[in-house]
Formats: sequence, C-alpha cells, structure tokens
Amino acid sequence: MVRLVSLKIYSEGYVKAFTNQTAYDILPYQFGAGPRKLNAASAVNYSFFLSGSTLADGNTKTNALNAASISYSSIALNDIELENIAHRQLDWNFGANPFSTPTMAGIGEVKLTDSRYYSHGENANSWAAMGAMVNGISGSVSADTPQWSNGWMEGETWGINRSWTELAIATLGQQGQVSGSISTDGTAYANSSFTIVSRSTNSTVYTGTTDGNGQFGVIRLNGGGQYTLQTGAHSKDFDLPSGKKLSLNMDRNKEVAITNVIAPSNINAGDIFAVDIDLKNNGLMNKTFAVELKTQNASGGSTQIITLNAGASGTLSWSLTAGVADQPYVVLAIPESEHESGKSVMGYVQ
Repeated sequence: MVRLVSLKIYSEGYVKAFTNQTAYDILPYQFGAGPRKLNAASAVNYSFFLSGSTLADGNTKTNALNAASISYSSIALNDIELENIAHRQLDWNFGANPFSTPTMAGIGEVKLTDSRYYSHGENANSWAAMGAMVNGISGSVSADTPQWSNGWMEGETWGINRSWTELAIATLGQQGQVSGSISTDGTAYANSSFTIVSRSTNSTVYTGTTDGNGQFGVIRLNGGGQYTLQTGAHSKDFDLPSGKKLSLNMDRNKEVAITNVIAPSNINAGDIFAVDIDLKNNGLMNKTFAVELKTQNASGGSTQIITLNAGASGTLSWSLTAGVADQPYVVLAIPESEHESGKSVMGYVQ
C-alpha cells in the first residue's frame, strides 16, 4: 500500500504536472539548470534538452525509458491518463516532435554525416543502418530549444537507445484499444456522457462524451482486463485482450431485446391462459435481465428475472386470468429500464 501511495504521489505531482503543463508533452531531461520553471513560485529550474555530455545528448533513450516506467505505473494504479502520457513519450521518438523526425532509421530521414560513425551502425551510403535508434533531438540548455543537426550528438546509434525503445514498445504492447458507438433504438446517443469501469477493481477508468453521431474515438485501456461500458441505467460488459483493438457498438435498448410476446387471440372470461415472452441477449457478455408484465382486463402480471449467456435466447412465461367478457385484453412486456421500449400483444375476452 505504501508503495502504491508513493507511486501515485510521484505520478500526480511529477509526471502529470510536467507533461500536462508544458509545451512538449514529455518529461524534462534535467533539473537544476535551464530557463524553465514549473510555476512562478518554484525554486527549481529545468530543461527538456541537453547537449555536450556523452551519454546525455539526445533524448531518445530517456523518452523510451520514461514511456516504459510510466506505462507500468498506469497498470499498477489503473490510470488511463498515465497510459496516454506513456504513449506520448514514445511518440516523440517516432516523429511527434518539432522536426517531425523519427529517430529510428528506416522510417525517417536519419542520415549520418561523419565517417567515424561506421562503428555505431552506419551503412555504406552514410545512412544509419535499418532499425538503428540514434541519440535523438538535443538542444541548448541556456535557451532550452530543440535542435536536430545530424551531428554526433543527435546521430550516434547507441545500443541503449535501441534496448530501451524495445522495452517501451513491449510494455506499451500490453495495452488494448476500444472505440465504438452508442445508440438508442438505432438513434445515435449523441453528445452524452459515458463511463468505462474495470470489473476487476470496480473503479471507473475512463469518463467521456460521445460525439454528435453517438461515437467515441480510440480509448487506450490496460490489455487483458474486463470492463463495463455504462450510460445511466444501461451497461455492456466486454473483455479487452492485450495488444488488441476492439470496436464496441452498444444499442442501449437492444443489449437484451424482447423479440416476441405470445398470447392467445381469443379467451373466455375467467380462463387461465399462458403468455410467453421471448428474449435474446445481443451483447458480448452474459447478462441478467428483468421484465415486468403489465396487463389490462387480465390479472397475474409480475416481474421476472432471466440470465442469458452472450448471444443466447430464452423465454419467460406467465399464467394470467382473463377479465371481463366482450372486451379486449392487453399484455405489455416492459424491460428493466424506463429508457427501453416494451412490446405488447392484444386479444379478446369472449
């Protein structure tokens, strides 16, 4: 517990503070030097970039290591914001930087200009060997401005760049992604709030709003988890495998749908007759569902509960007593939520 509390303090007070309030969405390279402060009251200077030190030039290695460690923190704390921050650290290395320059040879213009770098992974035409990870973007400490000159400070292909990048990619690969849409009876559930809850921890891991078409974009979640998408009284369970993308489409009225109401067309006054309600679970997970039966000119309606496996169908049955002769009777099956539409049938009492 103490370790988790400490990790949360570190994540909130350091990681989120610097990545969410500064220009580059990455963590600083060094403290005690540079022109920046987190706020006016802070006594600590910092900088994003550093040059002039053999191991410190370029931020490829530190971004990759930060990406891996922050991703592990997000899993421990079940914090999706941290996971997105982890991705931003690695995205910088693959082109989300002021120069739009990936630091891996083969996917961007990573060319070395000094012949002494043959031993560091350069091939014969002066381009870094395919897949080599160069030191990356460096800069001036005094001005803390990024620079990319393909000199030795940015262009050497140290093994530590590659190994930490491999660690980051493997760590972030534990994630899953979910996107999709929410509707009600086929009509977009537009500009409306929803949450995603982890069923293992019973905690909310994401809160969002659908767009004008009832859709929500890609949401990163820890892979291998079990989740529930919730909108008010409606919910949909889903499992998210590690490293997979899931398209999740939820119709708030059709997770468990009443497909049919079956009753006799003509009955005699005072007769006992059967009413059957057919249902189908259109969701991805097993679901327990309640149906209330309301009647007019008949008695015996009540609420019953049924559990249906994903994709399965089932039937609920009632025994009713017919009412007054020479009048119609009506049976109405109402799903558990007031937002969902019911289904009815009408007959005649002779």
